[in-house]
Amino acid sequence: MAASSSLNAMRYQAITSDGRIFVCYHPDKKFPIEYTKSLQKLNDPWENMNDTMTKAQIQESLRLKADEPGIWGSKLLGRLFNIKPSAVREHVRLTKEQRKTLEQENKALKFFRPHKRRLYRRLLHLHRRKRLEEEAEKLKFTGQQ
Repeated sequence: MAASSSLNAMRYQAITSDGRIFVCYHPDKKFPIEYTKSLQKLNDPWENMNDTMTKAQIQESLRLKADEPGIWGSKLLGRLFNIKPSAVREHVRLTKEQRKTLEQENKALKFFRPHKRRLYRRLLHLHRRKRLEEEAEKLKFTGQQ
């Protein structure tokens, strides 16, 4: 077994007695703690968002959710109106019919093969982004938000 040193770490190499397996061990290098970031400094993405919705925002959210309940979830509506998703969930809920339709869609998705499911979810994601951009432009144009 041969050992070589580099900076703060030792590196070990070995070959088995029959010569068929070559083993290398590379331990982690020591890294000074002062150059790392603490986990407490990570920001909550919803931290600077509002906790309440106006009547106009609630009406607009209900309209959007009625048109496309599978697209407009609480996170997307929160991003559109700069409101925390918990506040959106409090004011804008799915109707029984919408919930039933979404459950049926999810059941149908289970019959898709994995690559078709990924493709469907990717297309749904792209559609959500497009609708979010369209609605954000409308709100900007009308002066709401």
